[in-house]
Amino acid sequence: MKKNTFWQRKNDIEFPDKIEQVGTQILEAEDIISLMPDAFILFNLWHKRQLLLLIFMERLIFLSALNFIL
Repeated sequence: MKKNTFWQRKNDIEFPDKIEQVGTQILEAEDIISLMPDAFILFNLWHKRQLLLLIFMERLIFLSALNFIL
């Protein structure tokens, strides 16, 4: 089991790529989730430290390795 954080893009004219946390959910290996076309993807790449990767309009944006609980 792993706690996952869900985010959505915030409608902000000054900061169009700003995101806000909208909830958390514990997912197990057999759980299935669906993503909408405008979704951003979060990956836990190294299990010790987590890197947030965002996909916006076919651009990959790397944010700093942060201590998110994903």
